Amino acid sequence: MKVVVCGKGGSGKTTVAVLLSKAFSKLGYRAYLLDADESNRLLYKMLGASKAPKPLANLFGGKKGVFSAMRGAGGEKKELFSSEFEIDKLPSSYVEEAGGVKLLQVGKILEPFEGCACPFGVLSQSFLKNLRLSREEVLVVDTEAGVEHFGRGLDGVADAILVVVDPSMDAIALAEEIKGFAEEMGVGVFGALINKAPSPEVEELLEEELRKRDIPVWGKLPLDQELFKAALSGNPLPADRHRELFESLVAKLLAQPL
Repeated sequence: MKVVVCGKGGSGKTTVAVLLSKAFSKLGYRAYLLDADESNRLLYKMLGASKAPKPLANLFGGKKGVFSAMRGAGGEKKELFSSEFEIDKLPSSYVEEAGGVKLLQVGKILEPFEGCACPFGVLSQSFLKNLRLSREEVLVVDTEAGVEHFGRGLDGVADAILVVVDPSMDAIALAEEIKGFAEEMGVGVFGALINKAPSPEVEELLEEELRKRDIPVWGKLPLDQELFKAALSGNPLPADRHRELFESLVAKLLAQPL
């Protein structure tokens, strides 16, 4: 299963992606976490890895190499990964493991004036499209904020899309837009996780607004100071924090017809 986690900036996508991948691992799955956000720097610390893995873009000589590799001699688009691609075939330096989860990273913007992150988006889409997973393997993808990855087609090759919604009308409106994108792309497994609501009353209000828009709510992660402090200090997120919630979320994802 390939699960894309998306949402507005600051909604808590990375926190959810980390805890979801850990929940899959705890339940016996071989869990992989793909950092497809070219701006986020500290996902590996939140997971508990000692360092970030080499970016997948380095397999092609960096971002400029990806740009060259994705175009053939005649200008036609080329696939960056073969249809037989498996994570175990990667060199070990491109994968870091922590707490039973294997972390991969697409690439980061590192210098001013180096141009847009478009090659990273193409790389992410090709990786997800051509990756072969067994029934015992799960890939969770942490995307950049907003909807650009939908324009790149990343989400269209996923099995499921999870949108993280924080207490704001902007997040609700974005979730509605993402629902429409998912339907257009033919991704039938779509749901929302409410995050960072400061009270049950706010949770209920968010859930009501989402259901008005026919967006299923798969779970509610309350505002959690322990998670906040761990992320702020650069420490790993507590592995068992809200374990029942994330195991329930795993069960909902696995119960959906793909």
